[in-house]
Amino acid sequence: MPKKKFDDSKFDSVTPESAYWIGFLAADGCVSTCKGTHRVSLGLQLADEDHLGQFRQFLSSSNSIRLRPDINRCSISVASRHMAERLKAYGVCPRKSKSLKAHYSLVEDRDFWRGIVDGDGHLRVDKKNRIILDVCGAKQCMQQYLTFCKNVYPTNASVRKHCSIFKVTLCSNAAYAVIKRLYQDAITALARKRRIAEHIIANKETLCPGFRKLTSLQAQTIRKEWRPGLLKKMTAQYAVCSATIWNVVNYKTFKRV
Repeated sequence: MPKKKFDDSKFDSVTPESAYWIGFLAADGCVSTCKGTHRVSLGLQLADEDHLGQFRQFLSSSNSIRLRPDINRCSISVASRHMAERLKAYGVCPRKSKSLKAHYSLVEDRDFWRGIVDGDGHLRVDKKNRIILDVCGAKQCMQQYLTFCKNVYPTNASVRKHCSIFKVTLCSNAAYAVIKRLYQDAITALARKRRIAEHIIANKETLCPGFRKLTSLQAQTIRKEWRPGLLKKMTAQYAVCSATIWNVVNYKTFKRV
């Protein structure tokens, strides 16, 4: 049987593509060792088979994708000690669901976080037409992710316990801003989540009216007139969401006004 080929140096350096796949493997992949064989595996639902094809192409691999219609799964794996060790250096290791911590070189990398969101995130528009972005993972990883999000857009979101792991939920403006940062002009992304992201980005005025820009004069007026209990009235008056008013009042935006 001919030896299967692939490029095991793909994770030797951080590139937009390798950063994405490190994030995606951290969320949905598996690095294991059995009887001295080091293996990197990735399994998804059948609907995402094309994404496995992208991963195989990234690895320049001839390994086949295994299809399991009986359990709605498809998977691919490669045996490589070097690749497994490189991924472990980035935190992708056994039992990572409770111990994962983003490598210092990736904490501000949008491609890495898009990989995490594609694997363990949920993008949606709820019944009230609000944009929601949920991401689950290990506590330290979620704390790092929240810091990344706050650097994109001011938010009062927090890391919360969710079953045996932790969760960060962003809504409305913050969710829109982070989704745009992660997915706009992205090289690699899970197709079904990219479609949702593109819909959200293209319809921001309808889905996220709080992104309508206030003027400096309006910001001054809001601060001058602000009183507890006026939040709902101001959101209607200026046609923005409550977070926009709150950020102006607390000098998180229009800091020099």
